[in-house]
Amino acid sequence: MIQVKWPVKLTFEGYLSDDAGIDNRYELVDGELVMVLLPTPDQSDVIDLLTDVFRTEIGREGYP
Repeated sequence: MIQVKWPVKLTFEGYLSDDAGIDNRYELVDGELVMVLLPTPDQSDVIDLLTDVFRTEIGREGYP
């Protein structure tokens, strides 16, 4: 993760209302913005596999 230095610590409301025109994904951690990197192709494959497994299990258990 890449830490982004903001002039002041942000509140959750400030985080939601701030639009710096940046297309990156960020998390708000203790008032600091932390850039979230996109997953690698291998990580995306694992995410897809886990999603399929969870969907199958949810269907098998009869949940909507």
